[in-house]
Amino acid sequence: MSQHRLSPIATHPSSNAIPGEKSNALPDSIPEESAAAGKEVKGEEEKPATRSGWLASLKLDMAKTEWDILVASTCLKLLLFPAYRSTDFEVHRNWLAITHSLPISKWYYDTTSEWTLDYPPFFAYFEKFLSIPAYLVDPRIVDLKNLNYDSWSVIAYQRTTVIVTELVLGAAVLKFIRGAENPTMQRIISASLFLHPGFLIVDHIHFQYNGFMFGILLWSLLMARNDRKLASGFLFAVLLNFKHIYLYLAPAYFIYLLRSYCLSPSFTLLPGRFLSLANAVILTFLVSLGPFLLMGQLPQLLSRLFPFTRGLNHAYWAPNIWALVTAADRVLLKVVSAGRLAGFAVNESGVSSTSRGLVGDTVFAVLPTVKPIHTFAITVAFQTIYMGKLWTNTSYKSFVTALTLCGFTSYMFGWHVHEKAILLVLVPLSLLAAENNEYFRTFEIASVAGIFSLFPLLFTPAETLIKIVYSVLWVIFVLRPIHRQVYQFPASLPFVAIDFLERLYLACFPFLQVFVMVFPLLTNRSAPVDATSDYDDGTESGGSALEFLPLMTTSVYCAVGLVWAFAPIRSARTSSLSRLCPGHLPLRYCNNRVMIRRQARERRQYIYAKSLEAQERQTYVRKQQIKDALASGKALPTELRKDAGALGRDLAFDEAQSEPSSHIDNEYSRAGILDPKIVVTTSRDPSSKLLQFAKEMRLVFPNSHRINRGNYVVKELSEACRANDVSDLVILHEHRGVPDAMIVSHFPHGPTVYFTLHNVQLRHDIASYKSSTVSEQYPHLIFENFSSKLGERMRDVLKYLFPVPKEDSKRVMTFSNEDDFISFRHHVFMKIPPKQVQLAEVGPRFEMKPYEIRQGTIEQTEAEREWVLAYYSRTAKKRSLLSGPAPPPSAAAAAEDNPGTNPKKRARRA
Repeated sequence: MSQHRLSPIATHPSSNAIPGEKSNALPDSIPEESAAAGKEVKGEEEKPATRSGWLASLKLDMAKTEWDILVASTCLKLLLFPAYRSTDFEVHRNWLAITHSLPISKWYYDTTSEWTLDYPPFFAYFEKFLSIPAYLVDPRIVDLKNLNYDSWSVIAYQRTTVIVTELVLGAAVLKFIRGAENPTMQRIISASLFLHPGFLIVDHIHFQYNGFMFGILLWSLLMARNDRKLASGFLFAVLLNFKHIYLYLAPAYFIYLLRSYCLSPSFTLLPGRFLSLANAVILTFLVSLGPFLLMGQLPQLLSRLFPFTRGLNHAYWAPNIWALVTAADRVLLKVVSAGRLAGFAVNESGVSSTSRGLVGDTVFAVLPTVKPIHTFAITVAFQTIYMGKLWTNTSYKSFVTALTLCGFTSYMFGWHVHEKAILLVLVPLSLLAAENNEYFRTFEIASVAGIFSLFPLLFTPAETLIKIVYSVLWVIFVLRPIHRQVYQFPASLPFVAIDFLERLYLACFPFLQVFVMVFPLLTNRSAPVDATSDYDDGTESGGSALEFLPLMTTSVYCAVGLVWAFAPIRSARTSSLSRLCPGHLPLRYCNNRVMIRRQARERRQYIYAKSLEAQERQTYVRKQQIKDALASGKALPTELRKDAGALGRDLAFDEAQSEPSSHIDNEYSRAGILDPKIVVTTSRDPSSKLLQFAKEMRLVFPNSHRINRGNYVVKELSEACRANDVSDLVILHEHRGVPDAMIVSHFPHGPTVYFTLHNVQLRHDIASYKSSTVSEQYPHLIFENFSSKLGERMRDVLKYLFPVPKEDSKRVMTFSNEDDFISFRHHVFMKIPPKQVQLAEVGPRFEMKPYEIRQGTIEQTEAEREWVLAYYSRTAKKRSLLSGPAPPPSAAAAAEDNPGTNPKKRARRA
């Protein structure tokens, strides 16, 4: 019997895709042939790579637009060399001098300058590496006694190091485009990250190396997306030793790697993987902390890394929940001091506290004082909720969501949070911006408020126009394309009001900027001093109490937006916008009149296209019969003689005619462009076995989500699927606790295929399940014996439930037809040298038989039946509907069946 290795589209993924690690215990090598599997796997011809070297690889990997973005952004950054520099510039110059001039034993003890080394050892090694060419450029750069050195040589050198090291970020966002579900949208998101105003303000003007370190973070996330979880964990361990602020994200990494990499689906520890991950992390920390551990300097190093003597708020209040609390305390102090509110005691030490991040504890005047233990407890409580959800759903998107929430929670409730820490939220949130409308609304508000909250870092007039124009251009070229792609107007009045208030909030930012610029002029006050550095000198500025009013107003207004953006993503609330979150599908969705009319119009267009498809197919077949008759010199068939004249006149013009359009053109036109998004559910009140079967079917289909059916009717399920761009809905049924039926409904217009299920065996019913784990790689597909028109139709329905696999995938799913019963098997395989392949069945396994196809979705009961298994078909034993008519018997078989030539049969008859 013939076999075919099929992918959902005719082309393979590009050869430069990063190979992913598989989530089973098999090696990563890819079999070149599967001879030991007993089957010959045939596929499309692979296009050989044409790269002749690394230069050619670079040219192929970067498009002209990407080169243009790189060149244009680099030119802009070069023009910013003379721009304002914060005290962080001298901080990093002093670190160059410390690591170059002193032995490693004195790095974390030196107090020559007030800007002492307080980053983890990997960053100190990084500064040591940069100090070597710095000495060659200008020896005075690394002179420890040469404080506040600001010659053009040090400016050019340190600015250049930021540009060069930021290429790590550029390479990461470029790789995110390769293999993305939606390359066009991912290209916009990648460009938005590389050109983010936060990096321009904080790194290239204010001065830091955030682009380099966020590049490492994105490389780690890219490894997680490509199922290379060991590499992802290793890179995050490296990142922690560059900057310890990324500890905020550590809980998400810990749960994700433990659950998806170190544990099997049955929660059994996989010792090999656990030891590999543990060794990678431990060795990374040993390389970083080992020298200081041997010298007994670990307590001194930790005291530099975690200075809890600083106050609750930074010098410029980071716009989080504590900024609102601090502002409320100041307002209450004024009210209580005026005698308008009795019953509140005033803390005298809080009256003189400026809450500006000076060394010492921040004390409130009216409200209870917040301690570090309080912020830690609140942060851990919220993160525990998110980690519980991540434990139950360890998909990549769920991981990125949990990572964003960890960063957002730490920013909202952390102790002494810097305003620049908003990048911990905006960078991972950018990867989710185009998922659906709700994520985009969160991203839009958080981005605008977060970027504006960085404006006070650049308080000199020369940079005001730069930061405003650049940020506005970024908003136009990033937020508008995503808005056009995912925005949905709310259907109910309350959410229309919320949408209006959000737009009003965003529209007020220009007026806030005008106030910040004009207020100091009206009060005849100069711009405030640099109170935004990471390092405070403990001195206060003189002047009026209103001097810092623009800063406080900016902090409070941005905090309102960020707290509002945090609330929806925290509670994962559902609304009439009906978003699809990892592990949850909101089902209450109200169609407005415009959407109803659009769906009806598209439905009419689909029915008309299907009718034209049938007519074109019939005409094409009749013309082919006429051509065959003319070519063979035989008489025309009787049924064609009447129309032969009309059809024959067009034969001369049909030589270049290809196959007529098929269901693939109008039903599966997005196949290969977008990966399928599948929802798996059950009938109402499912048994435990059906629930377990649904969970295992969710693992069978990549990019699928399982939802509890509850009391939702089919119409609500269909509306929710359409609202969330779901491609297929799979509903499983049972009879007395035994799964017996499956319905596959393709959206937005059909078809819907009905199957009966037989001999269903769950994963744990298979004897070999302990020797394999469920992989999340996109599987290769094997279809056997689907040769008839109906068989090809059924094959396409099943094929387009799966995305295009990577060539190195070691996951195989087989659909084998025999007597119209389709046997499903799920395997992973490994290569055993020299040319053998070992299969391990994963499960589940079952047989299914189609009995009806409708040209519509599941709720459209009036849809036309495309095919139905009639009663007379069931009794025709020799008819195979999916594989076509049985082949004619061979000569040997005919001779064997002929009693005149077979002596054994003559003897039996006698």
